[in-house]
Amino acid sequence: MREASEINMVIRGEFQDLINRYLSKFQIRSNGFKVPEVQYEFTVERANSQSESDFFIGIPVKNQEHIISQVLKQLITRLTSPTEIGLLFDNCTDQSFTRAFNSIVGEMEKYENLLKVHFLRSSDEPFESTCENLLFELSDASYLVSFQADLFYLDETFFERSKKAFSKVENLLGISGRATVPLMPM
Repeated sequence: MREASEINMVIRGEFQDLINRYLSKFQIRSNGFKVPEVQYEFTVERANSQSESDFFIGIPVKNQEHIISQVLKQLITRLTSPTEIGLLFDNCTDQSFTRAFNSIVGEMEKYENLLKVHFLRSSDEPFESTCENLLFELSDASYLVSFQADLFYLDETFFERSKKAFSKVENLLGISGRATVPLMPM
């Protein structure tokens, strides 16, 4: 951790264009299936950061107001590389958006590896994988991470171990951290 730094709320006009293009292409590829409207709201970012993100974490959120702050805090406190997060609030009818925003603003000032957080909302319920694909359109990070909004992240080594695996295995497509258990009793 380091001293608190200033954070800014910015609007990236090109992001709504990227989203609209993705939705339009999706409709063409799916023979007319229309994904609900998705609105880019804003980005919260660390002021004067010159770092590029190694990781982009896409998180679809559906009515998680009771746990979203804790989920985000556990994730953010374990970031070991420059990271940006995309949150797509999937037709939420609760206070998930407000609680996530308040949590992000509080944690971003404390943890230097969190560089940016993008906030999006959908007008109806797109598929979870569509939410993630849309979020991934917003980043040029080296590693894309699909993350669940109800996952309490405890492993402080996963991201660094993942980077090592990708550097050692040139044709590695992906790594899953779902339901992983040790091979040997602990």
